[in-house]
Amino acid sequence: MKVSRHYLEPILERLYSFYPHFVETKILSWDVMKKMPDEEMRAACLYLKDKGLIRQGPKGRWRINASGIDLLEGRF
Repeated sequence: MKVSRHYLEPILERLYSFYPHFVETKILSWDVMKKMPDEEMRAACLYLKDKGLIRQGPKGRWRINASGIDLLEGRF
């Protein structure tokens, strides 16, 4: 599956608004793109995880990490 770069920054921003809590994929997909398909959301989140910007928690939940916050805030 191809990951749309269009979704990456909005996903990070939304996760940052919940920090330090984890967010379920379904809630995240609704909040970011008004019901983005869960499979596309999971693919985007896995990409961000592989880039070291978010962390995967239990039961398909996601959380932004320090590297993701620094990227959004223009640090480093």
